[in-house]
Amino acid sequence: MIHPKMPSVCAALCCTAVVAGAPVFAGGLAPNVEEPEIISAAPIAFTIFEGVYAGASLGFAFGGDDRVGLRDPVPKYNAGKLELGGVLGDLHLGYRWRNYNLVYGGELGVSFGNVEDSTTDKGVKSESSLNTAITLRGSVGQMVRDDTLLYGFAGLSRGSFDYSVKGTDAGGDIGIDDDFDRTGYVLGVGMERAMSERWSVRGELQYSNYGKEKLTGPNDHATYATPDYFSLNLGVNFQF
Repeated sequence: MIHPKMPSVCAALCCTAVVAGAPVFAGGLAPNVEEPEIISAAPIAFTIFEGVYAGASLGFAFGGDDRVGLRDPVPKYNAGKLELGGVLGDLHLGYRWRNYNLVYGGELGVSFGNVEDSTTDKGVKSESSLNTAITLRGSVGQMVRDDTLLYGFAGLSRGSFDYSVKGTDAGGDIGIDDDFDRTGYVLGVGMERAMSERWSVRGELQYSNYGKEKLTGPNDHATYATPDYFSLNLGVNFQF
């Protein structure tokens, strides 16, 4: 015999099961929707110390060691020493490659300024001055930080000089007054610091040596010009 309330209880249970198995929207529980995965944009690569760059620098030359030795028609004797020094400017253009933290490249530059010296010894006055120098060099360096590069460089330089030795000795009037161009070499080290992705500043210590050039006067006096100097330079670069 079925209890009088049994049909009502069964109906209630069925309704509860249907409601529990169906999704509920407005006014009830929100559906379980999976949120889309958010993919972060890749950071922009920091490309300083790579590609084409141009710049300028200002420096000071010092420490030249050009000993003025005279000979023919008199026995060789020393007439003093010329120590090239003074303010030096530079314009340069270069290209660099970067392999992780290794940076290497080449640079073409032109130097000019007021680099000169004069000396008087034994009645002989000697003068030397640098007009311009065109330098082609290669460099290799290591990034010690994301914005700092330490490097060394070496290359060839073509210098234009004025040189004179004037006075009188046992051989007569010396009268050496000449200008000459001479190819030499440069060596140096530097540090460059990035200020942004375009601009950087650098400091360098460079040694320049232009070998030996024989110069003669009207009475067969002869001397060998041996211009060289160190320079400290501070510059700025712009990367294109």
